[in-house]
Amino acid sequence: MFDGLLGGSTTDPDDDAETSVIPGAPSVDVPDTSDVEVPPEVSHLFWSLVVSVDIAVLLVALGGMFIYFEGRWQLGGVGIVLGLFTLGYAYLKYRVAEPLTDRAE
Repeated sequence: MFDGLLGGSTTDPDDDAETSVIPGAPSVDVPDTSDVEVPPEVSHLFWSLVVSVDIAVLLVALGGMFIYFEGRWQLGGVGIVLGLFTLGYAYLKYRVAEPLTDRAE
């Protein structure tokens, strides 16, 4: 439906790999990272922090929406408090594990 709208085919990105969609746009070389090894403990720490922060943001946002849109102060307050607690836990976990990430470098 939108083939050729931006100056190239959108069905196969390899067809126009040499030409730029935007005239005069600089080319970028993407480094190969397939040989990079990440220690399992650093990977586990990273993903656990990502999940913790995601949960914290979700709880704070939902708590605020419950308060603002529904007027449910008790439920919204619990959501905000739990979200801030989870965010504090993630920050504390990051600070405790900082020496672990320094060793991995």
